[in-house]
Amino acid sequence: MKESKKTVKINLFSSVTISYKDNEVLLSKKIGKKLINLFEYFVINKDRIITNHDIQESLLPENVDARDTIKYTIFRLRKALEEIKEIEELDLIETIEGGYRLSKNYKYDIDVFNFSNLFLDFFNTKINFELYCF
Repeated sequence: MKESKKTVKINLFSSVTISYKDNEVLLSKKIGKKLINLFEYFVINKDRIITNHDIQESLLPENVDARDTIKYTIFRLRKALEEIKEIEELDLIETIEGGYRLSKNYKYDIDVFNFSNLFLDFFNTKINFELYCF
């Protein structure tokens, strides 16, 4: 029997939080702003492979050759997340051929995407209503 994926809830609006099982962690209380920015980048790009070039262009544009910086920063992010007791069993960042990605081992409930979907549903309903009525 196939085991279902465990759900990780991530909020990016207002403050960045990770909820897993019965625990909620406010990341700003646990890790620094640069690591939070990197984590947010992984969450926003959860369905794609993130290359060193992507990270450099988005988060470190001032660095000419940031490969070592990126590698070390990803190491620091993994280590920081691993040291948060409430979510220590989660391995959220994967290294894969071609780069990195948010782990596919979990089902994600992400507020930004939920809001986007609600907005699109509302917008499509409004368009359909206007087309039907006019």
